[in-house]
Amino acid sequence: MSKTTRSKIVLAYVSLLLTVLSSIADSTPITDVPPQFTQEPEDTFVFERDASGQPTTLTISCGTSGDPTPTVTWFRSGVEVDSSLVLESGTLSIPNITEGESASRDGIPYYCTATNSLGTIRSKTVQVFYAFFDGIAAPNTSVNINVTAGLDVALL
Repeated sequence: MSKTTRSKIVLAYVSLLLTVLSSIADSTPITDVPPQFTQEPEDTFVFERDASGQPTTLTISCGTSGDPTPTVTWFRSGVEVDSSLVLESGTLSIPNITEGESASRDGIPYYCTATNSLGTIRSKTVQVFYAFFDGIAAPNTSVNINVTAGLDVALL
């Protein structure tokens, strides 16, 4: 085989390789997407105990999307919440709520952030209202409960 023929074959292979690589590059979608909220948190009312007297779990959702997948971080009163309380879905889950969870019986502000390599976004601030009862009333007795105006109440 002559030197010219080998050069033409090498050139043909290089040209083919460049065509294939160009085709792959053109068909590979760009997937980097900055973080976005799919579900922002909402004001929440949590009771210290459920109807059976068991401690309850505070859960607040923070749904996100993006590529790479965003990391969700929660803040309570501006202080970062322990990351072990954040589920993979971005939901904040604090089990066994006690009166100690709240500095007062007023609403406590929470918000979440979502971060990936393209940036960070911050949710609106929501209020978590804790409801604590001083005791359980005997059947057929009345109990006075104060409710903040504008909040829903479920009587069980």
